[in-house]
Amino acid sequence: ICTFETSEYQISVIDDGYGASQDLYEIGIISKSAGEFVSLPGITEEDGIKGWLTLNDVDVILTKIASMTGEDILSVCPPQSDY
Repeated sequence: ICTFETSEYQISVIDDGYGASQDLYEIGIISKSAGEFVSLPGITEEDGIKGWLTLNDVDVILTKIASMTGEDILSVCPPQSDY
């Protein structure tokens, strides 16, 4: 449903992945330099993905990434997005 970016990461939030049947969200984090999913301890699982998240959980994760990178996170959501 939305993508966020820092200089290092592309963060994708979807509503049709793990947890979708409970109206929850999934987040995936891709390393821009490696071009593949990346595991961030305390944030994602080993495969770079974490599911079954509420919108509050997604906000907490984005805040952690911003704190970790020292950057603001740029939202590149489509205008019709609910997020």
